[in-house]
Amino acid sequence: MDKLEEFSLNGPKNTDGLTLLSGFPSNKKPARQWFNWLFNSLTKKINEIIDGKLDANANAVSADKLKTGRKINFTGVVKGSGTFDGSQDITIDTINGGTLGEKAIAVIRLTGSTYELIKSRGFASVTNEGGGQIEFTLSEAAPDTDYGVICTGTSNRSDAVSLQEREDFARTSTKFRLMGAFGGDNAPGAYTPKICTVVVYY
Repeated sequence: MDKLEEFSLNGPKNTDGLTLLSGFPSNKKPARQWFNWLFNSLTKKINEIIDGKLDANANAVSADKLKTGRKINFTGVVKGSGTFDGSQDITIDTINGGTLGEKAIAVIRLTGSTYELIKSRGFASVTNEGGGQIEFTLSEAAPDTDYGVICTGTSNRSDAVSLQEREDFARTSTKFRLMGAFGGDNAPGAYTPKICTVVVYY
């Protein structure tokens, strides 16, 4: 929008003899400078509106950015934060994502006598300790040792087998062991699964 030419920019525009609250006197011809003052004031205010000038405490209809940037925080299942002031888009990188409480997940495979992490997140390593025992090391320590472990293992046969945490191994905030064993109609004994899926949550 083009601004208006300022009315009476160089002309006389004083308000001598004029009572602003009462307006033009009814029995007196308005002086030229009074009209100059009136129209000059109007054009200046209109141009201020066109320029987008507002009072310090007024709410802007639109703005390039917020006066004060606001921090956005995600808590709960995922965590992350970023500051938004309206001047540009923001990207917030979240941590601890996934399903509710999931902190680490891995698929491991036995090759020869060595376990390897095929697909994983949150695990630093896995080792075959022999006798059906598998030791896992988390890449980041849990806040305490009261985390949960869910695991499955395959036998590729019809054997009754189980895979569960080894009770006689004192878990730490970064390490725990699983134990594979035969059971049911089979002779009890250690069982070493070929493929395992393990999830840690807290």
